[in-house]
Amino acid sequence: MKLLTLFLGTLLLCSCGSDKYPVSFHMQTGASDSQKFSFRNEDDGYYYSKVPFISQNDIDSYYSFRAADNTYGAVFNIKKGLHSRVEGVTALNLGKQILPIVNGHRMQPMRLYNNPIKGGKLAVLGGFSPADLAAMAELSLRRTLKGKKPSTSSLPSPSLCFLQ
Repeated sequence: MKLLTLFLGTLLLCSCGSDKYPVSFHMQTGASDSQKFSFRNEDDGYYYSKVPFISQNDIDSYYSFRAADNTYGAVFNIKKGLHSRVEGVTALNLGKQILPIVNGHRMQPMRLYNNPIKGGKLAVLGGFSPADLAAMAELSLRRTLKGKKPSTSSLPSPSLCFLQ
């Protein structure tokens, strides 16, 4: 489905620092935007906002799945209060692309075609390695255990992780 493809974000484990936006979604901007506010993605030649419209702190949970190309994909559930932000930003930017970044790795951008993203879900159809998923699960575990004693009962499932 084209609409599902729109929801798909290409994620990377962000090099902006492990504490700062390890998972983030950046909206395409114009080439005329200041370099202070945008960066050029060498893979596709487009410019994207340095400030993500969705970051790790905005994600409630995610789950991974096996992609058709033998990599892994992920669907990110955005916190309920931010669904309108996702819908509004994507409605204003139809025809542009969203670049997911996970730990500094730029995933394949997803294009917004005819409809804004509704329902608060951003999906990346593939491109994740098992190492990427392990890094995301580790981040999820660190956030879950923040201020708690580690125990094996707190470990997130590899296919469904909740980010608190």
